[in-house]
Amino acid sequence: MIHYKALTLTLLSGLLSINFLASSALAQDKQPNTNKKVDTFEDTEADDNLDEPSLDESSNDDSEATEEITRDSDLDSNPASTHKDESTEPERSTGAVSFFATGFPHLQLSAEYGFLSVIDHTIQFSQNNTLFNYRESGAQDTLFNAAKLSLDVKLSPHHSLTFMYQPLSLVGERTLANDLIADNVTFAAGTPMRFRYDFPFFRGSYLYDFDPDVNNELAVGASLQLRNAVISFESLDGTQLVSARNVGPVPILKFRSRHQIADSAWWWGSEVDGFYAPVSLLNGSTNEVIGAILDANLRGGFTMQDVMGSGQQISPYLNLRYLGGGSVGTSERREGSGDGFSENWLHFFILTLGIQTDLF
Repeated sequence: MIHYKALTLTLLSGLLSINFLASSALAQDKQPNTNKKVDTFEDTEADDNLDEPSLDESSNDDSEATEEITRDSDLDSNPASTHKDESTEPERSTGAVSFFATGFPHLQLSAEYGFLSVIDHTIQFSQNNTLFNYRESGAQDTLFNAAKLSLDVKLSPHHSLTFMYQPLSLVGERTLANDLIADNVTFAAGTPMRFRYDFPFFRGSYLYDFDPDVNNELAVGASLQLRNAVISFESLDGTQLVSARNVGPVPILKFRSRHQIADSAWWWGSEVDGFYAPVSLLNGSTNEVIGAILDANLRGGFTMQDVMGSGQQISPYLNLRYLGGGSVGTSERREGSGDGFSENWLHFFILTLGIQTDLF
């Protein structure tokens, strides 16, 4: 069934992200070799043709040599006298161009805008009704505007909270080429139609960063998503309408990474939110409804320092994104003349330009 595609993509995305991370070696600062060379003194016999030094001069020479050896020995045994105490150095590397603020907590704002292309999108309301293909028959064969707004709250070097709002509204009009039956309502072929698929959502997440480097991130956590869906089929003359509404929480696992490229201003990163499970495990329902979501992002950009003399850092980036998922099963809630069954699976590709900046 088509929902196994979402599971496969979830596993593949996770494996690819881990593979990328495993192949990204963190740059290590090399410490110069500062071995000291200590002067040595070798006893030699006096030349018979040279005058023997006096006893006082020999004693003074021996004392000076002994003091010099003692000083060198002290230097070797106490390197702290010539080198800074390494314990006073910061634990997180800051050699590369750093985008992240040094104080905690601090706030980062990200905004993205671009386009969305529907790869595949099908829906069915009620058993034995039409499995409707939005891309082929529902005016989703064009590009749609896509935007995203997110806020990161870094509580400490390792703990973060993220909040994201994703508007998503796909509306189109087309005359039906074939009969469409939804919730046992028949829209005849030749009927001018308006198709609305609104599925905006809010998502809050917690992340723990395992990477000790301030310029890199390797974080895992969990998200809670709140969906707010309105889906409708409507004849343009207003005589027929099938509409479904749904608001509910969705628990999700989360992974995010960010890697500075050597000591440059360039970086790349990934972000994956995904979940696949029977809904009955979440809400205790006796009806078996399978739900899945995969939101996989791959992005790259660079950090600009002191923009226009303002002291502000901003980071433009390009983001490639796959957004997919859906559900299948019979709900206890029934609307209209339907039997409560629905099946809805979507696969979207999204390309956006983004900008990220510290607020404080």
